[in-house]
Amino acid sequence: MKKVWLAAAGLFLFWTAIGMLRYQSFDFFDWDLALAANDLWLLSHGETFSPLRQMPVWGAHAHGIAFLLAPLYRLLPSPLLLLGLKGLAAGLTLPLLVRITQEQLGDRRLTICIAIGFFLYPAFSHALFHEFNYEALAALPLLAMIGGLLSGRFRWFLLGSAGALLLKENLALAVLLLGGAGSWLHRGRGGAWRWGVVGAAAAGWLALYLAWIAPGARGTAEAVHWSYYGRLGGTPPEVLAGLLNPAATWAALQKPGVPFWLWQLFAPTGGLVLFGIPGLLPAIPFLLIQLHADTIRMQSIYFHYGAVWTPFVFLAVILGVKTLQSRLRDSIQAGRLIGSWLLFCALLTQISWGPLARLAADPNHLIPDASDRRRAGWIAQIPSEASVYGSHRYLSHLTNRPRLYGPHAQAEIPADAAYMLLDLEDPIAPTRMDPELETADALATYLDQQGWELLGRTATEFFLRRKDS
Repeated sequence: MKKVWLAAAGLFLFWTAIGMLRYQSFDFFDWDLALAANDLWLLSHGETFSPLRQMPVWGAHAHGIAFLLAPLYRLLPSPLLLLGLKGLAAGLTLPLLVRITQEQLGDRRLTICIAIGFFLYPAFSHALFHEFNYEALAALPLLAMIGGLLSGRFRWFLLGSAGALLLKENLALAVLLLGGAGSWLHRGRGGAWRWGVVGAAAAGWLALYLAWIAPGARGTAEAVHWSYYGRLGGTPPEVLAGLLNPAATWAALQKPGVPFWLWQLFAPTGGLVLFGIPGLLPAIPFLLIQLHADTIRMQSIYFHYGAVWTPFVFLAVILGVKTLQSRLRDSIQAGRLIGSWLLFCALLTQISWGPLARLAADPNHLIPDASDRRRAGWIAQIPSEASVYGSHRYLSHLTNRPRLYGPHAQAEIPADAAYMLLDLEDPIAPTRMDPELETADALATYLDQQGWELLGRTATEFFLRRKDS
């Protein structure tokens, strides 16, 4: 196992370095890292309301781990801490995966092939490449639960369940299903009821959060994103009924882009999942949640959602390989061929759809240039206690302050924002101050009339301070 742990250390260093270099290069254009880091800064200073979210920190999602990380963030107040945590989770996933695979298949070479395929799997590598989301850490506790389920180690399952529930509320669905499976698989042993109790407790926690805690945080059910399912009705009963409606699911499967998304999820396994379908069953709730969402982001491998899928996809691969070996005469030779086929498919799809090929083709994502140094210089001029409104490119660099705002939740510039950093080419939420302002010069004139002093600008980026601040 020494080589496995060395490889795990390499994965930790690799993904941590990728994240930190992208951060220094202002290569993050989403809001998740900024939200998580600002939450930790607020919690570490005794605050629970997030101006960036416009709700308490637990209103959008239940990230219990944030309360545990807050004291550490007080000592190390930087978003880089979260990027290091993501790299650490990726590294620790490897020894766990190797042990599970070795116990199930007993073939060292095949285990190595499956482990490499796991980390080349495009959806998982995109979850690690994405700036940050607590869900990107989910592969580690999910594998712990799966390993406990397959081996009968209840402590593994219990620890994995606790970790999953601390990360995000939706992972309670995996705990529920795997807990039920554990009670069934180990029904002949003493204490089989324990698995079901853990699953039932997770279901109770999820119901409590969705029905009371999240709506109470903002006084509306919108806090739990029911509006993402407008085509199903948008209210909790209608959404739940729609998720379980076969006709609605069939219609969702025919949405543009969905067949290709499913192809991207399963093609990297070279069809091996077809021989281990039971391994995919716990992923069905996540399939339905993502499939029925109105936002196309959730029907994509290019964000953090793949971290939840990956353990179940490779559980199906392990079960599928086990099934094939039992049916073939020369299981050793068959295992080598199967492993080679899996590696070929994983590498081919990583080159086609994965982030590593993108980095190889354009390493500028990791190399700060003059523009990045100029952005850092602008940020250095802003007092640490000043309230700031920033476009997504800037948000994660502004998180250590009590009042931070962005286009994620604010349709208009807040009245108490003292500084503003705008990126007119923000790919998620381009700044639209006024529909009549078609040029950057017109926008600059408009902002001056609105009481903003221009401190710096390029053709598409603005650094401003409110004149009366």
